[in-house]
Amino acid sequence: MYWLTCKCLAGVLLSAATLKLLDGQVPVSFVHMFGTEAATVVHLLVLQWELLLGVALLLGIRKSLVHRLTLGTFFAFAAVSFWSGWVGQSDCGCFGSVSVSPWLTFGFDLVAVLLLVLTSRSRKSFTDSPDRSGAWRFARVAALAVVLFNGVVAAASVNAGSVTDALTWLRGTQLSIDGAPVDLGDQDSGQTVAREISVRNHLGRPVRVVGGTSDCSCVATDSLPVTIPPHAAVTIHVSLRLPPDKPGRFARRVWLWSDADERLCVFQMFGTVVPKP
Repeated sequence: MYWLTCKCLAGVLLSAATLKLLDGQVPVSFVHMFGTEAATVVHLLVLQWELLLGVALLLGIRKSLVHRLTLGTFFAFAAVSFWSGWVGQSDCGCFGSVSVSPWLTFGFDLVAVLLLVLTSRSRKSFTDSPDRSGAWRFARVAALAVVLFNGVVAAASVNAGSVTDALTWLRGTQLSIDGAPVDLGDQDSGQTVAREISVRNHLGRPVRVVGGTSDCSCVATDSLPVTIPPHAAVTIHVSLRLPPDKPGRFARRVWLWSDADERLCVFQMFGTVVPKP
């Protein structure tokens, strides 16, 4: 039972890290807790930790140490999920673009902790892989890769001025939003909030933004189409209608479509809906 629990949790951790990596967006819950720049660093560290811990669980190395680390990790995840649900966020941000209720992840994290505790006795029947095993060598290589990657990010951050800008450069991003995710602050329920968003072109040629989100709650196409000169930025108008009867934290993904190899630029707008007096 312990073996099965570890493999399932490894799959969850690796899936969560992969979805975060593919999405590239910093969870709004991290921005609320740490601020925009620090949230980027925390998001990057959590992603790498999930990868390393998932690999360790999958390979079955250092079972005593990994068991304690896994318990602590899922207990911390449960605390963050509970806080996110308590303040009214609808998405925990654990699985990238896949929206999952923080109350659902809170329940899962508690079940994971409970299973790890209840099945821990059977862990003693499994011996740790020897230090010279292929699994242990693979884990050390993975850990070294993480250290080297963080060194590259740190060096790029010094040159770019911030971790966010460094990651944008390392990903080879064609378009980005200055100051994303966009904090709308406290807003009355039911009203429409408008913001001017600066879209930056990182290519050495002009890029034409030709489309974007346009529905009953969010419109990002009023200023489109627009052409962005090379290595420059233009301002577009985005309006967001807030729900009339759902006070609490909110976050909305907004997309822009460009002709730069048909790339999609996605960013988030977030804030807090307060009831009308």
